Amino acid sequence: MHRRHSLLLLLLFAAGCNSKSDFSTIAPPEDAWFAEEVTSQPMPVLVDFTASWCGPCKMIKPFLEKMKEEHAGKVKVVEIDVDARGDLAAHYKVSGYPTLVMIHGGNVVDICRGAPPSYEALMQWAGPHLK
Repeated sequence: MHRRHSLLLLLLFAAGCNSKSDFSTIAPPEDAWFAEEVTSQPMPVLVDFTASWCGPCKMIKPFLEKMKEEHAGKVKVVEIDVDARGDLAAHYKVSGYPTLVMIHGGNVVDICRGAPPSYEALMQWAGPHLK
């Protein structure tokens, strides 16, 4: 059963990350906190839209922590609780959790919908965007 579950997670990840979408139509929100923490940063920012009650969100927290440690100075990770900041989630059309949004220079460069099944899978998606 564990193998089947892992395969399902991998398929869900593959469907949600590395999609070839045009993100140029998503303008930064008019929010002072978001501008300071995300859009004005000189490095890429991975925005983790999460919820305290979300199992897959909890599953990827160690992956995001490892990314912050191993790639300090190359990426900033910002967690946004969708229950507290539904306005930001709506702005980025977040409909499932977790949703990871990679932003650089104030622009969305990639979106991953769903939980990467491993740290390696997270880095396969995020790595090309890091300086």
